[in-house]
Amino acid sequence: MINLSKIQQIQSVIRTLSPEELTYFQQWWSDLEGEHWDRQITQDSLAGKLDFLIEEAQLEKTQGQLQPL
Repeated sequence: MINLSKIQQIQSVIRTLSPEELTYFQQWWSDLEGEHWDRQITQDSLAGKLDFLIEEAQLEKTQGQLQPL
């Protein structure tokens, strides 16, 4: 369940940040999102949810359609 009151409090505090504080917060938030993304990709990979990408690349390679980056 989402606690809108808590979110509104956070939003209120964010609005009061100085430009320097906001820049620091934005970098922190970006890093946090990156960490979350990395964990999700790892979990999906371990669960086999990304196996289709490997299979697709292998098929393209055997068909001579795989292009180097």
